[in-house]
Amino acid sequence: MSMKNRFEALSLTAKVFFGVLAFFVGLWVLLKLAVAFDQRLAYDPPIEDPAPVAHVDDHDEHAADGAEAGPAELHLPTPREQALQDEAAALEKANREKVYEEAEYREVPYIGSRTAIWIVAQLHLLFAAFVLAVPMFAVLIEYIGYRTGDKRYDNLAYEFTKLLSVSFSLTATFGAGLTFMLIILYPKFTNYLMSVFSPTFLPYVGLFFFEAFFLYTYYYGWGKFSPRVHLALGVGLNIVGTGIMFI
Repeated sequence: MSMKNRFEALSLTAKVFFGVLAFFVGLWVLLKLAVAFDQRLAYDPPIEDPAPVAHVDDHDEHAADGAEAGPAELHLPTPREQALQDEAAALEKANREKVYEEAEYREVPYIGSRTAIWIVAQLHLLFAAFVLAVPMFAVLIEYIGYRTGDKRYDNLAYEFTKLLSVSFSLTATFGAGLTFMLIILYPKFTNYLMSVFSPTFLPYVGLFFFEAFFLYTYYYGWGKFSPRVHLALGVGLNIVGTGIMFI
């Protein structure tokens, strides 16, 4: 039995379980990547080394006649050692006084930062528009098939819906890539955008999870729910998608 047949033989509960598991595994991988990028780009101030201490040698004790030890002798550095110490001290002082300046932007080799951002953003918008528009078309056709009893409309709506799962995954992938590229390539500009759009982050994330729930339930529940329940799932998917568009 092929992998496709095995997947189709799974129950709806198993498919939903594996879908949710794959989603959280992907979320965990993205979190690890974000932490790794943050540690790589973080500014580590130089650690101040303790000042060099001059070596002091004790005078050898006169064991033969039991005389007291002589005064301690201070080991003075040679001119070369003194020059190396002065150079290290000057470098350390310059590092301590250096003010960290965050880069305005970073360059992508060969194609440039703006071109890279444009490519990823354009792909994200194209797939996002497809994911938001197809459910409207599919639900409308399914409703016509439900009212007329013509199975051709239902089959046509299902064929369109088959493209949603792949398109939704690609939309999320390009969106995450766009976010990481903005943080890495345009850190100051991204900070400004976050300060402006931060109130929309929590509603957007909530709507994103709701859209994933409605989308995969609508697709994998085709033929397993009653027509009215399935149409209600499609309407919920379109309502959530419209909310994401407004945000």
